[in-house]
Formats: sequence, structure tokens, C-alpha cells
Amino acid sequence: TLVSSPNSNPTFSSLVDAYDPFDYYRTKGIEAFASTRLFNFTRLRLFYRDLRDRSVPVVTDYRLFQEDRAHRANPIIADGTLRSVGAQFVFDSRKLYLNKGRDVRMDDVQYSRLEAGVEHASPDLIDNDFDFTKYWVSLFRRQRTLGLGVTSLRIFAGGSDRDLPPQRYYTFDHGFGSYVLAGGTAVWNLDQETFVGSRALSISGRHEFRRRLWTQSGIPLIRDIPFWLSVHGTVFWSDFENHAAQVGDEFVRTAGKPYSEIGFGIGNLTPFISPFNLALYFTKQLSDYDNTRDWTIGLGLEL
Repeated sequence: TLVSSPNSNPTFSSLVDAYDPFDYYRTKGIEAFASTRLFNFTRLRLFYRDLRDRSVPVVTDYRLFQEDRAHRANPIIADGTLRSVGAQFVFDSRKLYLNKGRDVRMDDVQYSRLEAGVEHASPDLIDNDFDFTKYWVSLFRRQRTLGLGVTSLRIFAGGSDRDLPPQRYYTFDHGFGSYVLAGGTAVWNLDQETFVGSRALSISGRHEFRRRLWTQSGIPLIRDIPFWLSVHGTVFWSDFENHAAQVGDEFVRTAGKPYSEIGFGIGNLTPFISPFNLALYFTKQLSDYDNTRDWTIGLGLEL
């Protein structure tokens, strides 16, 4: 998926009230890869995958609450043996330090990260049930802006050729958990709805004023406001292009009309447990899609 945090795990919410915005399928196989640093701040990764993919149904209806809510069904994928080769290039301007024999990136207020990748599967290359090429590029930039705080901007673009299978579609979901820490980006109002496509584009941004607007106003009382302020927004688009219909396509949804939302956050609500301060996020959807939320109030942490 495009926006979910790599560490997202909706097990608890699924157990409590059957809320889980993710789609699942079963895969078994091997992946071999080689990774090297071409030059400073870069990493090139080459990989080979030999996988057996198949659809998997939801196998439980258990939840502690929300008795009237059923677990959402998993979409059907194209079952088969998927053998692919690919490459991923990453440039990250953050410095590295050696920790117990491993390179670890140093945290930095200002940095850039560029990632580009390609995956290719074809029966002309190796025995295969699939024939597609998928390619993508993403850019993340975090910087101080005009002395008024820190801006984070993320841009993603992806496309494909030939017959991309459902398990390789570009997917936008709720981004479960990715907004919890400051600097994270998420799509707040999707609820459990997902949007997919064989090509996709997204732009998301966040600006953290913290207390700078209040202190620079010079106005008594306002300059003493202890709360942090941030603003955030997301727009994305997805559709199918030069794409042969796949099994289950009649049940998926694309964002041919761009989906968009905007909001703000109020942080430093609990300075007495610093550095783990609670924050509230208010987000309004600007587009108009059924089965999504018009607005949300979310709870997170700011460091």
C-alpha cells in the first residue's frame, strides 16, 4: 500500500470491534536480494522473488463489541506462481552511524529521501503465471520553512504495463497508525474503504508551527498559548490504464476523481508526560465519496 505505516498492526482494533482497513492474501515462497551502497547516501537493492499467491477468506467473525459489524471481506486476487526480478534505488540525505555492526540513520529535522523502483515478471523471462512491469518513484522532503516551523512533503507516482495482478495494485487505505507520531502522513477519512489502480499519484503535506505563530504574533495572551498547532492535507488519484480486466475487478474502487482532505492538529495537550504529548487532529474531506467519512477527530502523539 502507499500510505500505511510499515509497523501498522490493526490486530487490537480488529479484536475489539472488527475494524480492520487492510486487505489480505496468502503467499509462500522465497526472496533473494543483494544490496550495496553505490556512493554516499545511496543504496541499491536487486531482488528475485519466487512466490505462490492465493486468495484467502476471512476466517473469523469474533469481536468483543460492535456485534452488528462484520469483518470486511478480503478481495479476490489472481492465484498463481509469481516470479519477478526488480530493483530499488534509495537516496537519503541523513547521515549514518555504525551501531553494533549495523548502519543506522541519524534523525534530522531537515532531510530528503528519494526512492525509485521497478518489478518485472514475464513468462518470456522465466516460467510464470503473470506478465507485468510495475514502476514507481517517491520523494519525501522535511525542512524548516520561513522561520515558522517544519514542513513535511511526500509525493508518490506509480505506473505499470501489461496485466498487473490485484495483489500488485497500487492501494490507498486508511494508513492505520501512520499519523500517530509527528511528521507522519495518513488518509484520515477513508474509514475501511480502499482505492486501487494500475497507476496512481498522491501528494501529502504537513506543517508543524508548534508555538511559533503565537510567539511571533506579539499579542498578549495569544503569545502565551501553550498548545502546538499543525496543518495537514492529502490528495490522491488512481485508475486503470491499458489494463486487462482481472478477477475481482468488479468489486474494487478507483479514485478517478481526486480524493482530497485537509485538517489541523492541536498538540502539547499533556505536557506533564513529556516527551509523549497527546494531540488531537481534525480532518475534513473535501471530495465526496460514498462509504467514507466527511470528517474525523483523531488522537495521536507528538514528540
